[in-house]
Amino acid sequence: MHFGLIGLGKMGFNMRERARRAGLEVTGYDRNPDVADVASIAELVDALPAPRVIWVMVPAGAITDAVVKELCEKLSAGDLVIDGGNSRFTEDQRHAAELAEKGIRFVDCGVSGGVWGLQNGYGLMAGGEAEDIETAMPIFDALRPEGERADSFVHVGGVGAGHYAKMVHNGIEYGLMQSYAEGYQL
Repeated sequence: MHFGLIGLGKMGFNMRERARRAGLEVTGYDRNPDVADVASIAELVDALPAPRVIWVMVPAGAITDAVVKELCEKLSAGDLVIDGGNSRFTEDQRHAAELAEKGIRFVDCGVSGGVWGLQNGYGLMAGGEAEDIETAMPIFDALRPEGERADSFVHVGGVGAGHYAKMVHNGIEYGLMQSYAEGYQL
């Protein structure tokens, strides 16, 4: 499988490497030319076989909005966009609707693993249509830890469900860290 990855920061850079180690072909784009495989999103789109799969790993908010808008202008019907950043689940629904107007499919995926994901793999929480999840399954399998799929990957529901699950995950994690910190302080 050959897919595109936009955003080669701390996590995206390691995700590209982990996918490559698993035998997938990954073409990455980043504004930093020192880490990018191509010089623009247009070159990334041209480098991928149709139907294209592009994973977006950029900060939530205006940056994700801009990338989705540009992809909406450059991709074709049948292509698939996966938002792996920390977008709010309600934004996923808006992005999916925007892309759907051009026949472009959308999946959201909460990603847990941070900078240690390269060695340990990533916990993945995906939202979207079952057929789109199946299309992206080789990517999910390459990124997650070895072992039973159910231990590190879950398709939690429709668009927005993946980032909703990640929001709950973060709430629990940060609550635990706060509890530990208060315990140590006492």
